[in-house]
Amino acid sequence: MFPTKTNMAPIMTIAKRRGESPFKPACVNVEPSPGYENTCSANTEPPNNSPKYEKCNVITRSAKFINESTDDVRLNRLMSMQLDFNDSDYELSSFNGAWIREMNRNIISLEAGKYVNESVTGTSSNRANPFVMIARHNTSENFGECFGFNLIYSGNHYEAAQVNSYGKLRIVTGINPSLFSYKIRAGESFETPEAVMTYGYAGFNSMSHNMHDFVNNHIVRGKWKNRVRPILLNSWEAAYFNINEKKLLRLAKAGKEAGVELFVHRQPDARRRQRPALL
Repeated sequence: MFPTKTNMAPIMTIAKRRGESPFKPACVNVEPSPGYENTCSANTEPPNNSPKYEKCNVITRSAKFINESTDDVRLNRLMSMQLDFNDSDYELSSFNGAWIREMNRNIISLEAGKYVNESVTGTSSNRANPFVMIARHNTSENFGECFGFNLIYSGNHYEAAQVNSYGKLRIVTGINPSLFSYKIRAGESFETPEAVMTYGYAGFNSMSHNMHDFVNNHIVRGKWKNRVRPILLNSWEAAYFNINEKKLLRLAKAGKEAGVELFVHRQPDARRRQRPALL
């Protein structure tokens, strides 16, 4: 069942102690259009009542800003999810990388102050993955509790963990407010991308299974969703930048003899290696 003492119970326990919902309204920063006083009437609400995917042990969260005034307003900040914890005895893991070193794990112990994982390049990908997780200090692959947070968004993203002077932890995720500004006309609305949350009670492996189940059943689509994919041979690992027709035909023929069903020719672009991009 969902939630139980072995899945999202810690989140619910925090809220029960405070007598409130564990899922807070997303942080909002709005300014009126030039020439107007700040008298706009707006409503921020969680759409779809925070869907719960019980079989995957996942909850998703997003926010919808509705401009109910007669004036245009400009939205500068709207987070998808905010979650408070009663203590901060956790380690936070984020993941970043670059070409041929795509998934490097960074671990910090959460103490007083704020840690931000973000991208301002217009993309997420391997440079600054929009997934972060927190775990107790003794958590391993098969032991200990952990929480995973993933933003379903491939643009500029922002994940922040902050510990206040009382040792409480707050985590927010959403569109990066840096460089973000969206005009909302009277009567229109803006909805943030979904933030995915899950809890693992038996180490990182249990949390990974939750995320895998959610993606496979609720994100993946098309005719290959529940089918075995074709066996694929990619020319990159075999040829790298040294590509010619004779070599590719030889690879394709050898692959067919070995039972390969799909051959992919990857055209390298050497210039990409010479154009570093900064976050």
